[in-house]
Amino acid sequence: MKQQIGAAYYPEQNDPGQWAQDLDWMKMGGLNSVRVGEFAWKRFEPSDGKYDFAWLDTFAGMAGQRGIKLLLCSPPKYPNITFELLTAKSPEDLAASGVVPDLVATSNVYVKYMLDLGFGEDLQSMVKTSGTDLGKVEPEALNEPKKFGPKGEICGLPFSMNYGVMLYNKEIFDKLGISYPKDGMTWSQTLELARKATRTDGGVRYIGVSMGALKDSCGNIRCRRRRQAGKVDRHVRRI
Repeated sequence: MKQQIGAAYYPEQNDPGQWAQDLDWMKMGGLNSVRVGEFAWKRFEPSDGKYDFAWLDTFAGMAGQRGIKLLLCSPPKYPNITFELLTAKSPEDLAASGVVPDLVATSNVYVKYMLDLGFGEDLQSMVKTSGTDLGKVEPEALNEPKKFGPKGEICGLPFSMNYGVMLYNKEIFDKLGISYPKDGMTWSQTLELARKATRTDGGVRYIGVSMGALKDSCGNIRCRRRRQAGKVDRHVRRI
């Protein structure tokens, strides 16, 4: 059986005109499956008793044309509960207005930032009252939000985990005479290896590492800026 490599994608939250490009990037990245549907109840049933699956059929067809399978997830358990999306120019403006959101969806990168604005509290009493079994949560994922509480408070609950991978081009490493990356490398070792690979060789400029996503790795923004400056470098290779 072919190994399935995929990611979550939310077509209902993106412009349909963007679907094709996003799917192309998935295929280019080696993905052959995508998870959809878990947050789409309002699109499936825009009004009571009226259902709309046409948009998902369209997306599924576009994915199928690229050899990408769909994993359709169950919508929320309580579709009758809706949320009001709070908007403001910035989280600081929202905090200054005195409005504190009931829920904040963010990554661990911004947890301290949100806590400093007053958007958080210790959830341990709620966990106990609701009978939530934290034993079902990956221990390390649960330990991460605890790091932001000075006394080990639970200021947030994880709902997903992301795993990063390092991709590298063996042909380029061979050409430049540089050893391949190894498992267990530290960031310092990675950056040192990247410095060795950053050079211009045969009229081709090599950049040792790109930390962005696939779209950013292809330099769309960078090339646009170079073009505006009248300095388009068409020979950039990222390892």
